[in-house]
Amino acid sequence: MTTTACPQFLLAQRADVQLYPPVLHQARALADLGHVRLLDAADASSQKAARLNGRIEHIRADAHGRWWAQAHRVRLLQFLRMFQRAIATRPVVAFGYDLDAAAALIASRAFYPTIRRVVHLHELGTPALWASSRMSTAALRYLTHRLRRADLVIVPDTHRATLTAEQFRLPEPPVTVMNCPPRLDRLPDSRLVPYVHAHNLPASRIVQYQGVIGEDHGLDTVIRSMSHWPDDAVLALVGSGPQDAVDRLRRLAAAHGVDERVLWIGRVPYDQVFSYGVGAAVGLSILVPTNHNWKYASGASNKRFEYAALGIPQVTNVGPGIDDLFTRTGIAAAVPHDDPRAIGDAVTRYLTDSARVSNAGVRARRLHLTTYNYEEQFAPVVDRIEQWVGCGHGA
Repeated sequence: MTTTACPQFLLAQRADVQLYPPVLHQARALADLGHVRLLDAADASSQKAARLNGRIEHIRADAHGRWWAQAHRVRLLQFLRMFQRAIATRPVVAFGYDLDAAAALIASRAFYPTIRRVVHLHELGTPALWASSRMSTAALRYLTHRLRRADLVIVPDTHRATLTAEQFRLPEPPVTVMNCPPRLDRLPDSRLVPYVHAHNLPASRIVQYQGVIGEDHGLDTVIRSMSHWPDDAVLALVGSGPQDAVDRLRRLAAAHGVDERVLWIGRVPYDQVFSYGVGAAVGLSILVPTNHNWKYASGASNKRFEYAALGIPQVTNVGPGIDDLFTRTGIAAAVPHDDPRAIGDAVTRYLTDSARVSNAGVRARRLHLTTYNYEEQFAPVVDRIEQWVGCGHGA
């Protein structure tokens, strides 16, 4: 392959990249090697284009304000047109992160055979998960026999690697790059503690959840568990979700008499997420295994590693890989996702044992700084790409 002084990279996915921190982490890592073009597709819920450094260009297929562009099929076609323009610039390496982008990436091999292709699957390609979308189902069918044509396949969890290799008949398992945050050498000042104080609540026993507020994150069981917490413990929810899900949880909190101890902070920019975690005594990272994506998510859950980065012990759910990554390492307690008493008791043990919290926090920070950070996780991929493009850092 012909190399250039400043290699060009293309990272493409249909959803808003700002909702997928690993894409942004990879963009910043690749910007050390060359120029990155970051392509996604906006819809009514998308934020403004991400603010990134000068070697990262964020472009998007934008459907705002166009009534005819709200249809799923039209948005897909618009994204594919933008993808064709971007791939025609012949980047040395191109990434696809979802079924549609990955299928388009593999199909482009017929026209641009020298481009190195990396498929990073945020989610499993289980047919049942994509049955509601004819286009994604077609993309999955296409990839079933062609994903092996990718130069590299990445998934965020070792169990998913095994399943993906079997499903797509890959000659070797995908590379596992867990969804850790970048190395956080210094903790930010807390925005969480002042927020709790401003609402006239005690800040000594804050239990925090960050992420999507939805049906698969165990928050209904968490609220039911609050009757087993100390009376001065506060639940802070950082994130957003469908309004009907939020309303249902609000009603549940009121029915259980804990609504005055639940703070609904809402969604914050990703660069502020850590500051809304600093000051929490315990984090919550419970996923309900309603499908294989949630079941096999020990390495795929961003929040689990974000709590580790902050040195916050967490209560999580039992599941494949959880013992190896979190409980045996001493940084989390794992309980059944559907047992309010077990969740409540696990939270209370942390809240009432400062030595246990301190020990777990030290272990978590040590793991983050050595292993559970994106620089360490993504390093093998960077090494492979440097071999492909023939350059080192600072090219």
